[in-house]
Amino acid sequence: MACHVPSYITKGFPIVRDVKPGGVFLVNCQWSFAELEHHLDAASKRYIAKNNIQLYMINAIDLAKKIGMGKRTNTILQSAFFSLAKVMPETEAIQYMKDAALHSYLKKGQDVVDMNYAAIDAGATAYVKVEVPASWADAVDNKEAVEETGRAKTVKMVKSILDPIDKMDGDSLPVSTFVDHADGTFELGASAYEKRGIAVSVPKWDAEKCIQCNNCAFVCPHATIRAFALTEEEAAAAPAQTKLADIKAGKGKGVYKFSMAVSPLDCMGCGVCISQCPVGAIEMVPMESQLEQQEVFDYMVDKVAEKKDMFVADNVKYSQFAQPYLEFSGSCAGCAETSYARIVTQLFGDHMLISNATGCSSIWGGPAATSPYTVNKEGKGPAWANSLFEDNAEHGLGMYLAQKKIRGDLKAKVEEMIQAPSCCAELKEAAQAWLDTYDDGNANQAPAKAFVKALEESISSIDSCIAFLGSDMGKQVYGDARDARWLPRSSSRRLT
Repeated sequence: MACHVPSYITKGFPIVRDVKPGGVFLVNCQWSFAELEHHLDAASKRYIAKNNIQLYMINAIDLAKKIGMGKRTNTILQSAFFSLAKVMPETEAIQYMKDAALHSYLKKGQDVVDMNYAAIDAGATAYVKVEVPASWADAVDNKEAVEETGRAKTVKMVKSILDPIDKMDGDSLPVSTFVDHADGTFELGASAYEKRGIAVSVPKWDAEKCIQCNNCAFVCPHATIRAFALTEEEAAAAPAQTKLADIKAGKGKGVYKFSMAVSPLDCMGCGVCISQCPVGAIEMVPMESQLEQQEVFDYMVDKVAEKKDMFVADNVKYSQFAQPYLEFSGSCAGCAETSYARIVTQLFGDHMLISNATGCSSIWGGPAATSPYTVNKEGKGPAWANSLFEDNAEHGLGMYLAQKKIRGDLKAKVEEMIQAPSCCAELKEAAQAWLDTYDDGNANQAPAKAFVKALEESISSIDSCIAFLGSDMGKQVYGDARDARWLPRSSSRRLT
């Protein structure tokens, strides 16, 4: 058994429990043994020690870079597997691998073949056996429990469903755990709690070189590098390690500070941002060297207000000051589809309905309990649904017609309400503003909020309604409408 991704160790995945007593467990990482001992959870240590597991370490990450294969560690680790597993004679396995490499890569040039040969040879010898300390048999975790914050329903779902699944223990969940989701709906924004930490290298932003074009944020598939405009107060309250710069040109100059925040634990390490930076203001560095920037990113998302005056829908630079409503999905590193989808949510996400076509977008877009679609601070975000039967055009038309019918009925009731002589001037004015912008999704947002507020302020208790009916004005409007049938009813009930 082998663990090729170091973050699976730091997150406490119970990988080693699948190794039989006396078996071999290989860990691929850039750590020293002391660092591995620090990151490995107590349950894994106890299992290794008590079951005489043969523990090996290999650094295929740096080895791949040295050979010239970049992030491709698979050939090195495959060779290490055959060398340690002994499922066939090692020399035969290595020769088979080299024959396969020759067949697969000769058309790309002998240099590519030679790199694969070097990787195969290195993997068979680069691992190191670790002497397991006897103290591991009694290991105890000293990690403090992390208190999750956020929307109550999302936090509950994360604790009860996402966390066990995330630790490969989902099969232990009883059916009762899913009662709150029996209708098939799940809370938005759960992917922000995963913090997978799977990237080996992540972006490091240079505030002095940056020309603030925001191309890097524009192309990021997972919304892990984001532009922020900060007021003086927000900048002053930011963590000490925050990188800030004056806005150099255009909107916000002389008003806000600029920052490009990176989430190292959510980044997939694809490097697309580097390819789009025209001035080399971003470089890829080891993920662990940037962990202090996680606090900065979290602060920006949680505490820095969205600057509506910085947003322009048809401009690459200014579009990236808007909140993305699609973040940290499980799509592949470098995925272009999620970049496009994320941009659409920045334009329409707080009032967006999505009828998804079955495919990749249903896998990264709608995994139960880990929804990458999220909400704003008002709790508003995209409503997502997927039709299993490859008919998302009809499915989407149905959603549209249903929404049109609901809004149409509401519009008719509002028009009837403002004709009523008892409708107060303030409520009538708010309702008319909502009606005037009815067909403009963006322009309708503020009037809708104002109308809801006016409706809430117009709510009266039954007691006050009865009192009004008995007043001179009430008699003028409704006649002598007092009725004993009203009197026994609870005054806690509310009417408009």
